[in-house]
Amino acid sequence: MTSPDPLTINRPPEKSLIPTQTSVAERIALGLGFLIVFILKLVYPFVLRFDSDEPQHLHVVWGWAHGLLQYRDVFDNHSPLFQMLCAPLFRLLGERADIVIPMRFAMVPLFGVTLWSVYKIGSRLYSKRVALWSALATGLVPVYFFTSSEFRTDDLWIVFWMLSLFALVGGNSGWSLWPGFFMGCAFATSMKSSLLLGCLLGAGICVELFKRIKRPAPGDEVPLAQRLIGFWTGLLGMLAIPSLIVLFFYWEGAFREFYYCVIQHNVVPGMGNSKLGMHSLRFPISFPFLFGIGYAIYRYSRTSDLGARRALLFLTGGIYLMALRSYWPLITAQDYLPFIPLACLVVTPLLLWGCDYCRVSAIRIGVPSLAIIGLLWMTVTAHPFWQNETPKQIKMIQTILNLTQPNEWVMDGKGETIFRQRPFYYVLEGITIERIRRGLIPNTIVDRLIATETAVIHISRLQGDAIDFVKANYLPVDNLSILGQMINEEEKDSDASYSFTIAVPSTYQIVAKNGPVSATLDGTPFSEPRRILAGKHEIRIAGRHGPVALFWARAIEKGYSPFKSPDL
Repeated sequence: MTSPDPLTINRPPEKSLIPTQTSVAERIALGLGFLIVFILKLVYPFVLRFDSDEPQHLHVVWGWAHGLLQYRDVFDNHSPLFQMLCAPLFRLLGERADIVIPMRFAMVPLFGVTLWSVYKIGSRLYSKRVALWSALATGLVPVYFFTSSEFRTDDLWIVFWMLSLFALVGGNSGWSLWPGFFMGCAFATSMKSSLLLGCLLGAGICVELFKRIKRPAPGDEVPLAQRLIGFWTGLLGMLAIPSLIVLFFYWEGAFREFYYCVIQHNVVPGMGNSKLGMHSLRFPISFPFLFGIGYAIYRYSRTSDLGARRALLFLTGGIYLMALRSYWPLITAQDYLPFIPLACLVVTPLLLWGCDYCRVSAIRIGVPSLAIIGLLWMTVTAHPFWQNETPKQIKMIQTILNLTQPNEWVMDGKGETIFRQRPFYYVLEGITIERIRRGLIPNTIVDRLIATETAVIHISRLQGDAIDFVKANYLPVDNLSILGQMINEEEKDSDASYSFTIAVPSTYQIVAKNGPVSATLDGTPFSEPRRILAGKHEIRIAGRHGPVALFWARAIEKGYSPFKSPDL
């Protein structure tokens, strides 16, 4: 026997189009579905390829765990709450090449809280049956499943977003402390919350217009005084955590860096979709349809209060999607995370109602089950769990740990090497690259490589002069570039002299593909590692010899070679 729909308690009996009863077969299907999702969530951290955002976030967490201050010592263009909370776990795990994998497991509880929020919202607005199917569908949408399986700030961001919505639609009408508090936590996790808040406020205005068109029933109207109290309470709640964070960075003397990285850096007028074009028409064209559907949801719900909550949820999701597609500068997979749970909460009751309308038990159970199987199939085929995509990236990080010391510099694009500081302050993501292109950020990568004597580079995302410099002064080894250059690439039958230029001073050693060679550097014997200063030099090699390279001495000491990479 199922429990009554909480929304129908103490209300006159009436026929509802929303399916409420869950059969034994459905419970079995739902239980099996959630079990599969849970198992996949424990499997994919081991095999899913590392997204470039994961080491970027982990590099910032590494900075917190080692006494560096975000924004001042380590660049990041995200709000800091997620990285601050993850630092203790990161420090506990220590330096390990597979650090991404155990840190991904910290995301599993966040995924669970999100699905719980979907369930609670669905229970309040529709029924427990709708809530269960909506939560299961949310967890299996491929974009949502994989993005929430990665170590990224968006996982915590969505938790606070869904908790804010649950507190809003599940409590009294209007703003109150908890919706505001959770929204403030969302801002402290990601400034993309500004779009969420704008869409939520826009949806709220639409709902208020609905109430003017169709006057609410007695008892559903919220007094103006109560609304004002709720608004100011919610505003105070929203400012609580962000205010503490701002005060912290001000106290540390890093408010200017905090403001630049979190706000100023991310605002680049005319970038991507923020530049007006045909895509900008998506929102104004779609808005009348969203408004009309939202009003229908409000008009034909059992009560005005319930209709207002359902319409608010629908309009928030619809306005967010259209605003994102019309005006957001850079659209990524994680930007769809706030939309997917809301879409499932809209589509699922319609699907279940259609199945119930047929009054055939097989359809009632089979259609939603087939939909879930379809989502499951799309998920496992997008990234088959039987194919491990992580070894290459783990091996690269292991090479970094083998070759470098914690206080040494390693150049990468977005923190791919995680455990070492980058000589160039900025992260080479889309916004930074656009700022460099416009001349808003000086491109000092080459100068910084020379000044810090950086010996190891992960070449991803480097462009222009930096790429040419790396190709001239570094040699590829294990998906990295290590300080060195080829002196000769051909077979020689006699003595030969080679001139070359050193740009990055460091300790080098001569290495030959066919074995030891007798050589002199600038007229003196060159058989041991030697520090070579910047400038022009000459190497003379005696006798017959094959390909010869000048290579970073420590890499040779650790067993690495520009001719053959060792197995790790």
